[in-house]
Amino acid sequence: MSDYHFDRLKVLVVDDNVHMRKLVTTILQAFGVSQILEAESGERAWAVLRESNPDVIILDWVMEGMSGVELIRMI
Repeated sequence: MSDYHFDRLKVLVVDDNVHMRKLVTTILQAFGVSQILEAESGERAWAVLRESNPDVIILDWVMEGMSGVELIRMI
């Protein structure tokens, strides 16, 4: 895995459960990802996405308000 440069990735983690966001963030950090953005809702994720242009989005499908499916349709 030395050929992978996870430190260059910008990842957006979207989940309405704070504990799940923390778990995913910890796993990403263990892989060497240093640019991790978080959003607690689809609406917030849309704003972060437009501001930061992440390389990867890890997204919860089922959330209150805008669901993950709705966010994907907007993207």
